[in-house]
This record gives sequence, C-alpha cells and structure tokens, in this order.
Amino acid sequence: MDKTGKFCIVYFMNKTERRSIIEWISRDPVRFRHMLDFYDTGGKICQIDEKALLLVKEEERLAYGAGRDIQADPRWLYLIDDRDEMNRLLDAGILADDINPVWMVYYPSETVTGRKEIPGIRFRRLTMADSEFVRDHYDAPGANQPGVIEKCISDGMIGAEDEHGLCGFIGQHREGTIGFLFVLPSHRRRGIAQELEQEMIRHQLERMRFPYAHVLEHNERSLALQKKIGMEIYPDLYYWAAGRDF
Repeated sequence: MDKTGKFCIVYFMNKTERRSIIEWISRDPVRFRHMLDFYDTGGKICQIDEKALLLVKEEERLAYGAGRDIQADPRWLYLIDDRDEMNRLLDAGILADDINPVWMVYYPSETVTGRKEIPGIRFRRLTMADSEFVRDHYDAPGANQPGVIEKCISDGMIGAEDEHGLCGFIGQHREGTIGFLFVLPSHRRRGIAQELEQEMIRHQLERMRFPYAHVLEHNERSLALQKKIGMEIYPDLYYWAAGRDF
C-alpha cells in the first residue's frame, strides 16, 4: 500500500480474491508475480481454476493470462506467459497474427542503490504542465490516445531536467510495466536513462508495487541497460497478442 492508501480499499474489499491469486501464483512466484500487481492496480478476475488465471482491465481492454485453457475474449489485448497456449488461441482464431515476444525484466530487491549525481541534472515528478513535452517526444502505439499521457502522469511519471527544461522522462504503462523511457539525443550517454529507471523503481517500491518491464525479444540495447541497473531477466519469453476484434 502506498502512503496515500490508494490500494488499501482494493486489498480489504477483495481479501478473499487476493488470497486466491496469491495461492495460484505460488506455483512459481517469480513467473507470475506480475499477475498480482495487475490485480492490485485494478485488474478483475475473469477466470481462476487449476489450469489458468485470467485478469482483465476492462476500460483499457487489457488482459493478463497465465497457464493453459484460457477463456479468452477476442476484444482484448493479451499478455500470455505460455507459447503453446498463445499458439492454441492463435489457431482458434481468437488472436490476430501480430505476436510480440518479450522478456520480462524485474527488480529482485526491496532497495535501490544510492542516487548517482549527474552534473546539471535533477529529477522530479512530472505534472500536467509537462504533458505536451511527453506527447511531443513519445510516439509508441496507444500513447497518443486521448487521456493516456495524462493518466500516466497522474500515476507518477518522473522527469529529468537541466537549466533549459525537461530532457527526459519515464513512467508506467497502463498494464503496470515500467516504460515511456525517453532522453533527448543531445543528453544521451550521460547515464540519465539509467538514473530515470532507478528513480522509477524506487517509486514503485515505495508504493509496494512490483518493478518490472517488458523488453522486445531482440532489443539487446535495452536488455543491456536493464542488466546494468540490476534488473533480472526471466528465462522464458512472454507474448503480447491482440485479440482479432481488439
């Protein structure tokens, strides 16, 4: 629970549900830890049985599925942990053909090493006044949908700035992963990206959240950065896949 108590209502109102999720993910606490984080930030249980756990955020049309025989809906965008299950849903026509394999990288400790001072750079929480800068410098799919940037800022984006203004930022995608990482080309190779991500990890840990991110399978540059800041890489791939009606 964070200092504002934002998630305490979810926890106490759904104590039995949450306990059932904890019991389900105990079969592999690292592989499935993201499922609990997804639930704690608004995910609803659609399926929980011996074979599968399926959670969805209906407003965002996002779903996290784990295990086999997932009762999938073709209207959602999925993260699926099992390749065979992903192929089953693909063969059944529930998923579209565009599959994106990703590595899950996660921070294994409850503390982050000390802050590194970068001359002329300071880090701060972003405000709504910074939304135009974020929108101008981040063009990932979905980021320009109405209200997305503002939601991410309200959830706790962090910026880096010098005497001229913002030069970088990081945040959290709507499903809960650390992302939105950007540094102006003129300010790169100074360690700013590394410090931004470490600041975001601190922010997540302070809120008792699970600091994790997804890296595309062949993005070696990003994987190298994750290793440098102490992230660990789960050895099996996960799969982002859109339902055919998403």
